[in-house]
Amino acid sequence: RSSSQSAAASLMLKSSGSHFELPSSPCSPRNLALDNLPVVLDINLVSTIDVSVRAKVHGAKLLSERDALPHICKAGSAASGKYVATSIAPGHEVKGTLTIDECEPIPFSLSSRVRNTPPFIASQGRWRHTALWAPKWEWLENDDKPIEGKAADMELKGGCLAVHVRAATATELKRCLQLQALRDAEKIEDYDTLHAQVTKAKVAGVEWEHIERAEELLKAKRKQRLHIHVGCDKDTLRDLMSWDKVL
Repeated sequence: RSSSQSAAASLMLKSSGSHFELPSSPCSPRNLALDNLPVVLDINLVSTIDVSVRAKVHGAKLLSERDALPHICKAGSAASGKYVATSIAPGHEVKGTLTIDECEPIPFSLSSRVRNTPPFIASQGRWRHTALWAPKWEWLENDDKPIEGKAADMELKGGCLAVHVRAATATELKRCLQLQALRDAEKIEDYDTLHAQVTKAKVAGVEWEHIERAEELLKAKRKQRLHIHVGCDKDTLRDLMSWDKVL
C-alpha cells in the first residue's frame, strides 16, 4: 500500500466508533479563528483644533500598535483606531469610553444580538451625540463667563464611531456653562438657588435628563420643607396674625 492509503485506512479504523473528531492542529480553523478576527470597532476622528484623545475599550484589542489613536490630534488632522474582538463567543460585548481633552468620558457600546442590546453612544437609545466642554465657570464668585468652548459630534454606525471635534458655537457654550451652574446648584442646600438654575437650564436648552434629575432634587427638598423660608411657615404666620398681638 502507498503511504496515503495507509493513512486513510488508519483514519477509518479510528472513526469506527460512535464519534470521531480530527485532532486539532495549529492550522485548523478552530485555532485560526482567534488570530483572524475581523475589525469590530473603527474610531475615526477628525479635528479642527488641537485635542488630546484617550480611548478605553473592553472586549476588544488594538489591531496593531500603529492602529492606535494618537495621544494628541493636531488641528486639521485625522486619525483612526482599529480594534478586533477578544472572543468569538456568542453575545460577546464590546464597549468602552472615549475621553477628549477635559470632557467627561463618553461611554459607548456595540450591539449584541444575543443580549438584544442596540448600540449606543453616551446613553441608551442614542446613536448620535454632541459632547460639550468649557473651562470652569465660577458663577458663585461672580466671575466672568468663559468665552470659548469645545464640541465633539459623534455618530455610531455599526462598528464605526465617527468623531468630529470643533469649537463650540455660542449657543452650545451657553448650554454647557448653564449645565455647570446646574450641577453646582445641586450640591448646595439652597432651594431657591437650585430652582433658579433649573429655570435657566430650561431656557438654555440643557438636556432633559439633567433637568429631570434637578427637579427630583427640588421635589425632595419640598418634602423636607426646605422651600419655606425661616419664619414663613404656616404656624409662625398664624401666630403673628393673631388679633391679640394687634396693637
